[in-house]
Amino acid sequence: VAAADGQTPLHLAAARGAVGCVRLLLGRGCNHRAPDRGRRTALHLAAFRGCREIVALLLEHDAAARRGERGLQVAPRGPKAREAATFSEERDSLGFTALHLAAKRGHAGIVEDLLRGGAEANVRNSRGGWAVHDAVRSGSRATAAALLRGGARLEERDERGRLPKDLAVGTPAMLRVLGGDLAAVEEP
Repeated sequence: VAAADGQTPLHLAAARGAVGCVRLLLGRGCNHRAPDRGRRTALHLAAFRGCREIVALLLEHDAAARRGERGLQVAPRGPKAREAATFSEERDSLGFTALHLAAKRGHAGIVEDLLRGGAEANVRNSRGGWAVHDAVRSGSRATAAALLRGGARLEERDERGRLPKDLAVGTPAMLRVLGGDLAAVEEP
């Protein structure tokens, strides 16, 4: 059952960090891929809010569903199979993936988990932005480093033609991370 804005109980639980509720709802077979009116899934909300345990639960649940485990929504076959394989890359109405949202907020651990879960490091949002640009804007060196380890390209330009290093001007530690100095990742 969804509210007028399309949010389901799973959306609400994920946004509030209610791990037990998310676990219960997933165990009862709720649709973990259901979008709200903004086309955000529970994964988008958990990634944005920094709920790492919920992100992990949703990714594990989706992987189990794709394997066809009993009692879980089975991923579609045929033309919809590509969509099923890219749960972590589903886009909201602004073109943001869960990876973009986690990077914007500087949630390095969630970025790492999403990349391990199959998220593509080099996905552009509808405004022309890249997750690595979002990480630099957030000021999180650990998040930028996680994206670089995940294969993010530094030669991509954002919607205004800027490279990640252009956004890091004036922040020497971030510039060192973008230059490959992982010792500069430690944040105060």
